[in-house]
Amino acid sequence: MIHGGMDVIQECQVEGSPPVYRVLFHPYPARQRPAEHGAITQQMIVQGHELRDFFMLQLLNESIALERREAMANEWIATLQREGQICLRPVEISEELFDRLTED
Repeated sequence: MIHGGMDVIQECQVEGSPPVYRVLFHPYPARQRPAEHGAITQQMIVQGHELRDFFMLQLLNESIALERREAMANEWIATLQREGQICLRPVEISEELFDRLTED
């Protein structure tokens, strides 16, 4: 698991299309991967209809009960719809998700 902070920001929305979210991950420095951690903010784009699955299945650990993950995802989405952005501190992401964030 890789520790860091995450910001999710709603991008400017085109009328009639689903919202688009920019996910920014700020890794904390670590000995295991010092060249990547803490140097560059990693990011990816998530379509609005995929955001709940992103939170529930990719971000939140599977050891958390599905009902709790769903409640947290719904709470975060409600905050995003109300405020346009959310800051999650601290978070842990998998190596797989970290690698997806670093792909061009």
